[in-house]
Amino acid sequence: AGSAMVVGGLLSPDPRVKPRFHNFAMGFLKYCDGTSHTSAAPNPVSVAGADGRSTTIWMRGRAVLTAQIHDLLRQGMASAAEIIVSGGSAGGLTVYLGLDVVRDIIHAANPAARVVGAPDAGFFLDTATAAGGQYAYRQAFIDADKFWNATAAGTLPAACIAASSSEAWRCFLAPYAAPYIETPFFISNSVYDFWQLLNELDLGCTPNAAVAGYPQCTAAQMQAFLAYRAAFLDGIQTTLKAHPYTGAGLVSCFVHEINVDYCSGQSLPNCRGWNAYNVTAPGYPPQLTPDAIFAM
Repeated sequence: AGSAMVVGGLLSPDPRVKPRFHNFAMGFLKYCDGTSHTSAAPNPVSVAGADGRSTTIWMRGRAVLTAQIHDLLRQGMASAAEIIVSGGSAGGLTVYLGLDVVRDIIHAANPAARVVGAPDAGFFLDTATAAGGQYAYRQAFIDADKFWNATAAGTLPAACIAASSSEAWRCFLAPYAAPYIETPFFISNSVYDFWQLLNELDLGCTPNAAVAGYPQCTAAQMQAFLAYRAAFLDGIQTTLKAHPYTGAGLVSCFVHEINVDYCSGQSLPNCRGWNAYNVTAPGYPPQLTPDAIFAM
């Protein structure tokens, strides 16, 4: 018999960690489609495998997600009273982009179920790199969708697509897609998201040189660091204003995911607002204070 996978946070069975939801039935859907379950390509794609040989893959993330939800319904979710749809990082983006679809599938079998979303670390900004000013992350979605076929197949939020005209790529990003979500959801994220700062902003430093082996930020880099936080909060506020029934819990930890213990292998401890990587720890500039927005 295999051992149970314990990832903590929202999936913890410990009532001390999760007093309200610890006794819920839980399903953990392993994610490997690379498109936040939006892809719907009609034909397979030939790619180079890890061994250098050509292999064929199908970009059918939306079909996989749909099949998984139907399977969970057959296993008992069709009689559930309350259902929380969550995910971390790319899985968190899946919640923003697919929550209404998941809700509709569930309600077709279980109309009385209360369905809500809990995306974690999926609020990826549309931001330019700090040094070059290039929107590389945005461009990655534009280029990848040639293979994913998500915009053409209509797997992104329909209302967002309709409002975005010729810029359908915007609907791959949570700040643009979230205002169009109909299902209630609660956002979990760091305003100094570790992955985004190092990969989207391409900052290449941290406020404290001791963190994760990166050099300490220069004064100019710190300005970009703080500007990112301001832009992040603007995006959150826009989302909250669009949804009076939605809320957010934000932390100032230099971390990526905050609702699980594995944190995508980022070599940082889990952040729940009180560990050594909180920006109130010694060595961090005093202007970086903890953030918390809780709105219902």
